[in-house]
Amino acid sequence: MKEISSSLNQYLESLLNQTVSAAETYLRRIPLNSVTESWFLRNIDIKTKKIHQIVKRFGDLVLALILLCITLPFWPLIMLLIRGSGCW
Repeated sequence: MKEISSSLNQYLESLLNQTVSAAETYLRRIPLNSVTESWFLRNIDIKTKKIHQIVKRFGDLVLALILLCITLPFWPLIMLLIRGSGCW
């Protein structure tokens, strides 16, 4: 009886691990009860996060420069409209 119970327990644990792994892979989500300290240690990847941050900052800078170039011609007009309205 103990062997059957032990075997069943191992099978269910294996099935649960496979289900969590499949959910993590395909849905990009996992059940909260499966998040443990060891899960964080297995899934931390500092290098890709660093690269992601660099690419994100570069993209933000490029987008800001593009928007600056697009709106820059309107700044003198906006300044004249503000001065003409008597706010200054």
